[in-house]
Amino acid sequence: MMSITIALDHLVSSREKNNEDVALEASIFKDKDLSEAEEVASTWKNLSVKRGLSALKFPSDCKSDTLRSFAKKCGLDVQPGGSHWKVYDGEKLVTVIPHSVKQNGTCKSIINALNNRCK
Repeated sequence: MMSITIALDHLVSSREKNNEDVALEASIFKDKDLSEAEEVASTWKNLSVKRGLSALKFPSDCKSDTLRSFAKKCGLDVQPGGSHWKVYDGEKLVTVIPHSVKQNGTCKSIINALNNRCK
C-alpha cells in the first residue's frame, strides 16, 4: 500500500515543506489510506493556505480581482456567473462578487463573508 504522504506529495508537489508542515501533515494524515487521498489533499490545501492569509480590509480591498484571489487562496471555488463571480465552498454558495465592485455595503458584506469563511 502506498503511503498517503507520497500520494499527497504528488498532489501538492509545488509547495515546499518545512518542519512545521511535515509535523502538521503527519498528525493530520496518520493512518489514512490511498482511497482517502483526494479528501486529504483538500484538507491539507485548506489548512496550509489559511495559515498565510491576511484578512481582507474594507474599503481598500473592494476590487473584484482582490476578492477573487483571496477566495481562491482560501480554497474556495470561484465560478463565472454573468456579471458576477459565484464563490462556493463545496456545494454551498458563500457569496457573489460583482465584476465591478464599489466601496459600499455590498463590498463590506462580501469581505465579511470571505473573512468569516477563511479564518
